[in-house]
Amino acid sequence: DVYWRSIPMSHLRLHPNFVPLPLPSQISELPTKEHVRYFRQDSWQWDFLHQGRCTTSQSSAALGFLEPKAASFLGIPKSLRRGGVGAWHRLSEIPDEWSEDILCEGGSFDSEQESVWREYESANIWTPASCLSRPFPFAAKYLCKMTKEELVERKEDLQRKELSVMRTRMSWGN
Repeated sequence: DVYWRSIPMSHLRLHPNFVPLPLPSQISELPTKEHVRYFRQDSWQWDFLHQGRCTTSQSSAALGFLEPKAASFLGIPKSLRRGGVGAWHRLSEIPDEWSEDILCEGGSFDSEQESVWREYESANIWTPASCLSRPFPFAAKYLCKMTKEELVERKEDLQRKELSVMRTRMSWGN
């Protein structure tokens, strides 16, 4: 179970030292092209902006560093070696022209989403290290407990999925 003891992203965003990006629905304008960096990786805008573009995640494959001979010479683990086909497919996509009108949802923040957000904010899942009775090496301690329903859902979800090394790597982002 690659998610065992993992902290959900919504909880990480509440850590005292985490500065979260705004929700895409809260972005109403893009004063300059550089402001597209405020779109989260899990948003459709992020995917839209990466179509047909060579990004850092594709550059090593596009340059041939992951081809068998080059990867062997560079000492890249066999599990990370692959050809450049994926990079070629990404780069062969035609990038769409984007504009503020297409990307900005501005103000369509739905109230159900907001109530979930408020629930997390009031959950007190992070306790600052200064408030703990014993010394703690990090800025805050994660104290969230899984409910029985969440545990059952996680187990059922795990049973539905086919377990494989590739699925695990994809879940971890490699």
